[in-house]
Amino acid sequence: MFIASGPRWHRELADKARDLGLLSLPVFELFIELLSFRHFFVHAYSSEIYTERVQEIMTDVPMLYEKFMDDVVKFLE
Repeated sequence: MFIASGPRWHRELADKARDLGLLSLPVFELFIELLSFRHFFVHAYSSEIYTERVQEIMTDVPMLYEKFMDDVVKFLE
């Protein structure tokens, strides 16, 4: 059984899901983009947050969820 741990566990889990065929490449790439943004947001205490980019990310999240669920259904079939 694969159990991701450590500071890169989100990325390791996404890589494993992609390798197993659970995540399609477009969903994986969008997830990694959102993960990178999350990392920047969490660790950039003194950086200015760009509202336009946050709004772009927010519009991507529902689409990511929908595509992720499609991938899960395909994987389980």
